[in-house]
Amino acid sequence: MALASLSEMDIDALNKYFPSLEAKKKALVVSRVFAFDWAPRNSISFLLGKVAAWLRTCRPKCNDCLRIQSQPRFNGASYLAANWLPFTEMPVRYFYLKNNYITYRSLLSLPADLKTQVVTSVTNSILCVCLV
Repeated sequence: MALASLSEMDIDALNKYFPSLEAKKKALVVSRVFAFDWAPRNSISFLLGKVAAWLRTCRPKCNDCLRIQSQPRFNGASYLAANWLPFTEMPVRYFYLKNNYITYRSLLSLPADLKTQVVTSVTNSILCVCLV
């Protein structure tokens, strides 16, 4: 079993890659990808191939589907195996509160006293693109 979720493009650091706001609205982010340990070895790349096929059929106006490969222990092999192309690298920040990962959206909603307890780490991330 594997799962992928798509979200509207909301990564401001990528604005420079879109010629217009309308072009940005046509792009999606693969915001989460998950497979259980017991899933077959190629589950993620198979799933990403199906995501691209679904986009061609159900979202034909979605010109690009972008994914940030942001965890340093992953090398993006599943994206490459699904014929997604490396595009660029960019730094990505991770936020932790009491040793637990929190999203940027969660960080923004924290009260001021908890925000001071957040620890940040930065790593490089590979940005892959699936042209549909």
